[in-house]
Amino acid sequence: MSENKKVKMTENEVRIANALFEKCKENLGYLCARWRDEREFEDFNDYIADMKKECEGMEVTFLTGSKRPFGFTVAINDKTIQYYASFNNNGTVGWKRLV
Repeated sequence: MSENKKVKMTENEVRIANALFEKCKENLGYLCARWRDEREFEDFNDYIADMKKECEGMEVTFLTGSKRPFGFTVAINDKTIQYYASFNNNGTVGWKRLV
């Protein structure tokens, strides 16, 4: 198998990813909108702390928070998942697998 092919996520990994998304989607959207308005005045590390809190009690390892795209990255077993929020005309919150 080629090194750059993704190994399919198990049903349990998808369940974990979806559960974390359901837990964090509202707050992640709020944090994104707040960061957009307050980024000149607030420390992004405070946002990262909030993102880490969303992961507590979940079966994930928090890896990093990011400004662009706004969101955070976690590991579920050997899979890397990115949760993101963006605000354009209708606002978007979602998750995608990176590795």
